Amino acid sequence: DRIPSNSFDICRSDRSLQHMPDPQAAVEEMVRISKPGIGRIVISEPDWETLVLDSPSHTRVTRKIVNHFTDTRVNGWMGRQLSRIMKTAGLVDVTILPMTCPVTELGFVRGAYLDKARKIAVEASVVTDQEASDWMEELVALNKNDQFFSTLTIYIARGNKR
Repeated sequence: DRIPSNSFDICRSDRSLQHMPDPQAAVEEMVRISKPGIGRIVISEPDWETLVLDSPSHTRVTRKIVNHFTDTRVNGWMGRQLSRIMKTAGLVDVTILPMTCPVTELGFVRGAYLDKARKIAVEASVVTDQEASDWMEELVALNKNDQFFSTLTIYIARGNKR
């Protein structure tokens, strides 16, 4: 069953559009089901190309792994596209707030995405298994010395339905 038009005061999406082949259609659907005049759309999405990892001895490997991970996401640049997509969907008063999140715990980053990024880069021959292993060993050593540092920018966007 389809949700009736003009049903909700607020529609929210959190890190979902990056996985969709047609994020424009998803935002247009959010606009359709929002109430005119008071409907607000709030969306948060990462931009994977903003992923930063401090790996002083392996900058080339870091760049290759991060870029490959970004390029293999359905919409790895989703965060930077939010303003255009929301305005194209007819939203007004669109505002974007970039939130750069520092992470200093390697375990969190590995569980969230880094181990997957490493694995798919090796499988695609973007880096060798040895390069990936040396890179990860450095990150582990940095973490043990309380020197691991990473950031990712997540964009929070808000727009209003006319």
